[in-house]
Amino acid sequence: MTVMVPTTIGVVYPGPAQRSYIIGTIFLAGLFGFLDRQIISLLVVPIRADLNLSNTQVSLLYGFAFVFLFATAGLFIGRLIDRYNRRTILAIGVAVWSLATVACGLAPDFNWLFLARVIVGTGEACLAPAGCSILADCFRPTYRSRALFVYMLGAFVGLGASMIVGGIVFEMVEREGWAIAGIGSWRLVFVLIGAPGLLIAVLVRMMPEPTRKGIAPMASLEPERITPYLRRHWRLFLAVYVAQAAMAFWSYGIHAWMPTYFIRRFDLSIATVGTQMGFLLAIGGILGAFVGVQLCDRWALRGTPAAKFRVAAIGSMIAIPPMLLLPLAEAPWQAWACLAVLVTAGPLSSSTGTIMMQDLFPNRMRGQGTILMLFIISLLGTSAGPLTVGLLIDRMGDDPAHIVMAMALASLPALILVLAMWLTSIRRYDAVRLPIFEADSTVQ
Repeated sequence: MTVMVPTTIGVVYPGPAQRSYIIGTIFLAGLFGFLDRQIISLLVVPIRADLNLSNTQVSLLYGFAFVFLFATAGLFIGRLIDRYNRRTILAIGVAVWSLATVACGLAPDFNWLFLARVIVGTGEACLAPAGCSILADCFRPTYRSRALFVYMLGAFVGLGASMIVGGIVFEMVEREGWAIAGIGSWRLVFVLIGAPGLLIAVLVRMMPEPTRKGIAPMASLEPERITPYLRRHWRLFLAVYVAQAAMAFWSYGIHAWMPTYFIRRFDLSIATVGTQMGFLLAIGGILGAFVGVQLCDRWALRGTPAAKFRVAAIGSMIAIPPMLLLPLAEAPWQAWACLAVLVTAGPLSSSTGTIMMQDLFPNRMRGQGTILMLFIISLLGTSAGPLTVGLLIDRMGDDPAHIVMAMALASLPALILVLAMWLTSIRRYDAVRLPIFEADSTVQ
């Protein structure tokens, strides 16, 4: 099947200067957003010791606390994003999650830290739907995957930076005995990482708001009512959302527990694990997402059926061998090698999620469609993945070898599920995508 690319006539896009500012600002917002949400995984050991927490409680802080309102409030936020000024909503979200990250460093007990993580998740519920919707309106449909790569780039650099910066700051605080108003150790890391986000919020508020594209031609699809649209294509969206949740399940389970595995299994310092894992997350994330985006664009232009979904399946297939080999690692370099493949395959696979939401939903549904995806992957992936690993560790015994075994047992079924969802959706995907592609490329 060959895809015809319509000529875009009469559609106004931001100029180069405005577009560069928007791209750069959303990149920074994504970087700090993922830095703030991920830093807790590196600090599991000192937090457990200081607050006397179990593995299950740590999993709740990493996953469930973050998605508690991230998922539910996000459904309402997505509706607002589809109707009102997106940059204002995003600026408020950045300020909220930044202040909440600072509050994590002030937590005297589990309950306070849990509440602070809930608020971090609530603020970050604005990031993906607002940022991706803005970027989608800055570029023509044929270049949309590359535009959304900017958001992904900020996410993966943020994941890496959370490990590197967190490890370096923690080591400096420990070595020099730093303290600000009595706040030291892991607490100061949260404060120093959260505070700069307030400046990012100001920069976001100063962004131009691009005009929405593809609205008038899609009026027949009831652009502000998402429920009938989902019901009409429920088989496709069930497969897409389940696949995205499965990818989040295995990847977040690994992100949450890998630092603890290296620290306890191989007796490595927090700074060493943070630096090495941070570089792997950043390099692997950027490489995987870049390859994924390039494959999405090239295969879509060639008319490859369900091209973006196919990329997700390929990433999951690549992740299966290192996940099987990881429990057999006897030396640190063997575990690092497996992790390097995993953190590259994961972004290659998951980079398709936000792109598919822009492809499969009309403009006035994209915020809701994206936040619905985040709702599902948050409950079934981001929260359940780390929690399942933590429960397995507590059940198997608190031994370093059990950490990696628990990750493998939780991840392998999820990887296979992604492949199954892709195979069931090859024919349906383009039937939904092509009318929206044509609407975005015609006169407004």
